[in-house]
Amino acid sequence: MPEEATLPKYMALLFEEHRAEDASASNGPIVDNIFGIIFTKLEQLKQQQALYHSEAAKLETFLKFKNLLEAHYQTSRNADFYAEKLYISYKHLNTICKSIINRTAKQFIDEFLILKAKRLLINSDIRSNQLSFEMGFKDPNNFTKYFKKHTGFTPKRFKSFKN
Repeated sequence: MPEEATLPKYMALLFEEHRAEDASASNGPIVDNIFGIIFTKLEQLKQQQALYHSEAAKLETFLKFKNLLEAHYQTSRNADFYAEKLYISYKHLNTICKSIINRTAKQFIDEFLILKAKRLLINSDIRSNQLSFEMGFKDPNNFTKYFKKHTGFTPKRFKSFKN
């Protein structure tokens, strides 16, 4: 169908064919075909709307996940924890995250925590031990290993680059 062939134009054409002064039985197939086109266009609109609602729902769930992470990052770094709070499966949370940010839920959690830790290291005089507890780690050594795994630096080494 041509780009300029819009639903309102087909509706106008339908009314025009229906009201034609020389309307006869020969117009029947034309009217039937126009009806077919209109119903096809309506179905396309319905599918587009369903897709839009699906994407909007994914974005809404992702934003809820992000808000939960901001509120509970000290409690858990486990994606299952957040999926449970959202009343969805871990797999579904991953699908949503991949769709929205092209990352898994766990990757997003790790990136969020590392970014938060880097900001605290750069913008404050917080010590590495204090930071580990602030980030929800019970053992400072575990935090140091986690930070180094994701950045290649210990928190102390990373902070030294600031100066």
